[in-house]
Amino acid sequence: RIGDTWALRWVEKQRKLGRYHVVCTKPMDYKRKDALTPELVLRYFSNLKAVKEKYDIHEGDQYNVDEIGFRVGCMRSTTKHFNNNLAPNVKIVTSENGYTDDELAYKWLWHFHHQTKSRVKGRYRLLIFD
Repeated sequence: RIGDTWALRWVEKQRKLGRYHVVCTKPMDYKRKDALTPELVLRYFSNLKAVKEKYDIHEGDQYNVDEIGFRVGCMRSTTKHFNNNLAPNVKIVTSENGYTDDELAYKWLWHFHHQTKSRVKGRYRLLIFD
């Protein structure tokens, strides 16, 4: 019989064996979340549609990132477990304060460019920053 906490025990065992590592994230500031109104969201998506049409941005050429990394829709603290046996093109980097500084941002953009340039379907890629 499998207990209620078997998954947590398994992840902890894998972490101790060096197969996984853990990254804890910070929640989105609720003032930012509460400032988001339906009108602002509709205007944002209307503007996004106009830009995509103007530059003929294909769906596969659109990417989204915020200052903390790829955390779309994350409203509370989370703990992420990462397999240490990553593919050569996968990079996981954290900073002391949990936010991206200039050096990390530059490295991330360089990595992003090299990982996506061969997959472009249209003429342009769209990278959306929060």
